[in-house]
Amino acid sequence: MRKYVLPAVVCAAIGALILLLVKGGDTAKARHEEAKKEAVATVVPKSLVGEPAQTPTALDQHKWLRELERTLAEGNIGSAMYFRQKVCEDIETILASEKLTKDLLDTIRMYGTESDDLARRDVTLPILRILEHPEATKLIGEEYYRARNEDEQMTLLEAMSKPFHDPNQASVWAVEKALTSNSAEIRERAFDIMKTYVINEDLLGQTAMQVYNGSMDERQRQIALRTACDRGRGSSVCREFVRRVLRNPQGEDIMSILPGLANWGDDDDAARLDQLAAENPAMAEALRDQARLVRRARRDEAKHGSGAQAEEMEFRRKADEERRQRMEEEERGG
Repeated sequence: MRKYVLPAVVCAAIGALILLLVKGGDTAKARHEEAKKEAVATVVPKSLVGEPAQTPTALDQHKWLRELERTLAEGNIGSAMYFRQKVCEDIETILASEKLTKDLLDTIRMYGTESDDLARRDVTLPILRILEHPEATKLIGEEYYRARNEDEQMTLLEAMSKPFHDPNQASVWAVEKALTSNSAEIRERAFDIMKTYVINEDLLGQTAMQVYNGSMDERQRQIALRTACDRGRGSSVCREFVRRVLRNPQGEDIMSILPGLANWGDDDDAARLDQLAAENPAMAEALRDQARLVRRARRDEAKHGSGAQAEEMEFRRKADEERRQRMEEEERGG
């Protein structure tokens, strides 16, 4: 019987090994199944991954407007600024489509005029500066006095000053802001917007005259007067305003008028300069020089036309302006 002992032991060992292998396989399989369950549990739910953005404008209708709508809805202001620029670059395409124009106006309302979010308003309100549409003009007029701050008002003032909106209304706002704002920067900026964007030089002359007559800020008064004088060649309103000041100039008025007067002044203006020279010995030489320049400019125009002479006058005006600036710097230095 002893000879059967060893095979029995061996068989028992083999059986135990097989059992261990089977159990080990089951354990590994169980671990694999558990890992799969954990991996599935960490997947973000489909609703949070990214459904296509729902916007009024489809991607194939106008991709830049669609992306502007999407980024504004998401609150991604940096990207919205970029897409606003692309929309503005293609504004003619938008205006050619009634549907796209409506979508853009609705976007400006939603995230601009009807929103309290300053960042989104800062993206959308500036679009009104180039949006040539009656509804855009209406939005500007309605929003100006509801603006959240003076910077927004300046954006709306610039928009309204464009010829396709309402420059006359812009003039009213500009004078009001130039005379009432607590900020010297805003007061000056309001008139500068008119000077930059208003095409109607008679309207600009009226605006300058009101600022000059109403302001207590001497620098602001002189900016208005100098602007009117520079535009006098194309505006009877500017010329008459400057001539009224020239009858009884105050402070720095003469120095603001002299650089631009030769561009349009006549013999009567030259005679007034001669009178002022007699009344102001300290400025007599400069006044008489300008009187001679006015007379010569009109004679040359009568002989040769105004083209080449206008260029010469502009050159001389700039030279006079540089001289005036040097004099002011010397005075401040003294």
